[in-house]
Amino acid sequence: MPIYYKIDDSRRRIYTRCEGIVTYEELRAHMNSEPGSKAASYSEIFDCSNAVTSISDNEIVGLAAEREEVAMKQKPAPVAIVAIDDDFFNKLQLFDSLTEQIRPMQLFRYSEPAERWLDEITRRWGDE
Repeated sequence: MPIYYKIDDSRRRIYTRCEGIVTYEELRAHMNSEPGSKAASYSEIFDCSNAVTSISDNEIVGLAAEREEVAMKQKPAPVAIVAIDDDFFNKLQLFDSLTEQIRPMQLFRYSEPAERWLDEITRRWGDE
C-alpha cells in the first residue's frame, strides 16, 4: 500500500508517508482510518514527496465533501502536507481550498518547513 503511517504518542503526531502512485481509494481509506482513535486529534505530517497521484479534480471534490463529514464526528487537527510533484501539489491545493474552513492545513515542498509550521500551529491550535 502506498500510504502508511506511524503514530508518535509522545509528540501527539501522525507521520504519514505516501509512495508510488496514490489513488482516490487509498486517500479515502486513509482519511477514514483515524476517526474514533485517540490519534484522530493528533497533528499530521502528510509526506507525499515520493509520490504522484492518479486522482481527478472531481474525486478531490468528493474527498473534500467526505472530509467535512469526518470533521463533524470529531475535531480535526492541523496537517502539514509535503508534495514535490506539481500535479499532486495542485490537487492538494484544490483540496485545501475546499476544506480550509475545517482545519489548519498548509502545503510545502520540503519537510523541514512543514515540521516547523506544524510545531507552531499545533501550539496555537491546542490553546483554542
